[in-house]
Amino acid sequence: MTTTDDLAALLLRRRQSVYVPSGAGRSAQTEAAVVVLEAELADRGHLLTAPLRRALTDLPTAELAVTGMRLLADVDALLGSDRHHAPLFARFPEEIPYQHAYDRYTSVVVAHLAAQPHQPCMNCAGTKARVRALAPCAHLVCDNCHGVMVDWGCCEDCCIWYACPICEKRYETDGPTDPWIDTGAEHGGDGGDVLRALRLGTPDDAEAELAALLARRTPLNPQDHDDLVLLLARAHADDRAAGGSDRGEPGGLAWLPDEIPLRESKALALAPLLDDPATRPLVARYANTATDVLRLLVVRSGGDPDLLELPRLRRVSRPVRRELLGLLDSFELGSLCEDFARYPGAWKRVAEILHPFEGGARAGRHPRAALAFAVLRGTRLDDPALTEVLLGEAARHDDIRLDGDRLRHIGWQGRVEAALARWDTTAATALLRARPGELLRRLDVLLARSGEEALPEVVAEALAHALPRVGAGPLLGAYGRMKVRGAPGGRRVFFPRGRVTKAYAVDDDRPPLPSRVACRVAELIEAEAVRRLGAGPAGGLSTAPDQRAGRAGTPSRNQGLPPLDPADRRFAARPRTPDERILSRSGGVPYGIAVLDASLADLPVPFAERASAASLVSVPRGSSLPMPGESERVRLFLHWMQPKGVRVDLDLSVALFDDAWRFVGLCDYTQLEYAGGAALHSGDLTSAPAPHGATEYLDLDLPRLAKAGVRFVVPAVLSYNNVPFDELPDAFAGFMAVDPATRERVRYDPRTVRQRFDLAGDAALRVPMIMDLRSRRAWWADLTLATGDGNHSVWRHRAALARAGHDLVDTFEAGGRATLWDLACWTAAARTDGDVLVRGRGHVLWGYRREPDEPRADFAVRIRDAWEPDVLCAEPELADRHALVALVHGDLAGAERAASGTAYRLFPGVLDETPLTRVTASDLAGWLAPGG
Repeated sequence: MTTTDDLAALLLRRRQSVYVPSGAGRSAQTEAAVVVLEAELADRGHLLTAPLRRALTDLPTAELAVTGMRLLADVDALLGSDRHHAPLFARFPEEIPYQHAYDRYTSVVVAHLAAQPHQPCMNCAGTKARVRALAPCAHLVCDNCHGVMVDWGCCEDCCIWYACPICEKRYETDGPTDPWIDTGAEHGGDGGDVLRALRLGTPDDAEAELAALLARRTPLNPQDHDDLVLLLARAHADDRAAGGSDRGEPGGLAWLPDEIPLRESKALALAPLLDDPATRPLVARYANTATDVLRLLVVRSGGDPDLLELPRLRRVSRPVRRELLGLLDSFELGSLCEDFARYPGAWKRVAEILHPFEGGARAGRHPRAALAFAVLRGTRLDDPALTEVLLGEAARHDDIRLDGDRLRHIGWQGRVEAALARWDTTAATALLRARPGELLRRLDVLLARSGEEALPEVVAEALAHALPRVGAGPLLGAYGRMKVRGAPGGRRVFFPRGRVTKAYAVDDDRPPLPSRVACRVAELIEAEAVRRLGAGPAGGLSTAPDQRAGRAGTPSRNQGLPPLDPADRRFAARPRTPDERILSRSGGVPYGIAVLDASLADLPVPFAERASAASLVSVPRGSSLPMPGESERVRLFLHWMQPKGVRVDLDLSVALFDDAWRFVGLCDYTQLEYAGGAALHSGDLTSAPAPHGATEYLDLDLPRLAKAGVRFVVPAVLSYNNVPFDELPDAFAGFMAVDPATRERVRYDPRTVRQRFDLAGDAALRVPMIMDLRSRRAWWADLTLATGDGNHSVWRHRAALARAGHDLVDTFEAGGRATLWDLACWTAAARTDGDVLVRGRGHVLWGYRREPDEPRADFAVRIRDAWEPDVLCAEPELADRHALVALVHGDLAGAERAASGTAYRLFPGVLDETPLTRVTASDLAGWLAPGG
């Protein structure tokens, strides 16, 4: 059951928005209470924007108390501090030490300004102008907003009064520079954190998030999956409450888009419609494979659409049975048999509830579906009426054979494997040409077995046919493999599909591809990617609040695109479609400027997200990120709570290795200190009873560890007594950067939390990351290792940790995957007609401009490979421009002045409060879908 509190927490996490109903108006008590709320939020690294503050101040006292406490609880849960945080004012808002709250809020804001002067203005959310704190309220206001304040002077002899635009408090001043609080660091450093601004939400925020998730083209991570389930439950509840009488679709469902690309999302959205005669026809509109039908039945029975674990399937009514059998009967027999063969056990259960052979001769109503079920079940042809139906249908298909008294299907996959086994690449290519995705997945094997030093003509022709039709996943996967297949040897790491991320590695004994072949194929894939991005919809449309499918006022799907470059056709594998030619002539709106971060090369395109941990920051697995500077320590933390009646002992540990991955030491419950305090454990807690649970800390002094001969640090969370993480009601871990001056005084400071992630799944050992102290970088692993039975410790698993760490670092360093830098360069080259500026190549921005006759694919190569820049500049000029921004840290000054555009960032910052539409890494990859 979806609750208002669940929805509020979701919108806070995804959009930093807080919905506040309209109130009667402010009072002295609510004004005082909001000051206290501001102080509490500042302690957590958040501040209220002006519209949100005014809406809170207008609430009645009782409602403000509920809203404020709920907001604090949601912020605490987001940062993981709700398990430890005790409110400063226990009887908020009835009893408030008002001046104490003012002083506390002021001190926090001043501390932030002294450490990091680039803070968001609470009035305009901008960062271009200087932001300072007003006296005495300490609200952050930029020079531009201060300059438009009202002059309350009544005569020349009177004092001049100014009013704060946030709280409307008036103060006396002798001039325009007096009202600012002195932070003691007017030209402060840049080592602190940027406060996260909370904005006033709207009733449409939930619908916008639902539309964005349903538009995703890449697998959802567990957090996104849970959010989609919650938003769908709300949407269906709203439809039931509205009765569907005033909606455009049968039974309502105006939120349902024309297309749901991701099949698991499709099943979650459509399963509730299956039993309603008014909405059941929509199922056939969206479900286009047999596996779609299976997912629907599984979700309807309370299972998960990933099909990893099957529930007991619920019975369906006769009308539903007939409609589903009719839907299955409409699919091509070959694909139907192959889908059945992928999940044979599940489909045998489905046959028990659909009764495809009911009445023998009545199977003739759906003969193709009946034949596929007969092949699956190995049905004997001993019923004359059924036999006549099945043999009559089998005669229409060349891939069905009679084997005794049973029917067999000669599968496409088997024919491909047989051709590759006899090294007949011509026959294999002919078969793979029919399925572009499979051709790209097996492309490196096909090329290796061809034995040619140049791209074989038959493969080139198949690629020309397949590239425009293949999905984004196979396209990016093949591009990544082409980047590393020129290097022999090494290890191959596989991440099998599952609820938790496991990995296994084998020696890579495949023959290396000739560099000429690999480079040529990579060039073709890159040209196709640029062509698609130039022809697809404007980036980020699916996530804009006012751009929901089927609603009035929705912008054109082609809005915001640059015209296609005819010169690019020399790379394209096919001529442009009529729609693309129309778009080219229509003069779409391209990006006027793009700002990219070269550090995106350290972030691979997300993969295996179904098994990734729900986390504060969605870091793609395999990412390499810089560790804290020399003046900081890293504090690992672990919190858990055990179920009633079960003792659970989790342990936070690190294993330490040298250059050659030889084990040199550890820090855990058996050894609380390593190298004189270079690693320091807070002590072993062996149980975590409710309501408080237990927390362990482990501090790492990175420079001292490096001096002690440590190269690699592998943090690990272990369940000592082998209780799986998924049996715990609450368990998470993470790390924060700790100032040495305060590390003894502050144990858990939510403002310094860099990452927190949930511990889940049927596992007892998780490795979140691998630290390399030589390069001072951390590789995000998010990996689960097999443990077996017994009591676990990092000493016992040191060899497994060394093997896994060595294999993962070698794999991630090789760069065998497409990166977000590749995507950003392709997008900027395809959709930008102005400057493309690159940050991270020195102290200035490197700028690139496309020549009029330069193919966009060549332009992308110049940007990506750091060719000599066309121009250098200190900062981008984004004022009134349609901009594309892709950064690791969202701290781009002046972005709030952009008129519109799209922004990706990994870590939050002031970029979140700009007019740019936020997109995720999955959205960037999704833009590569064929046909846009």
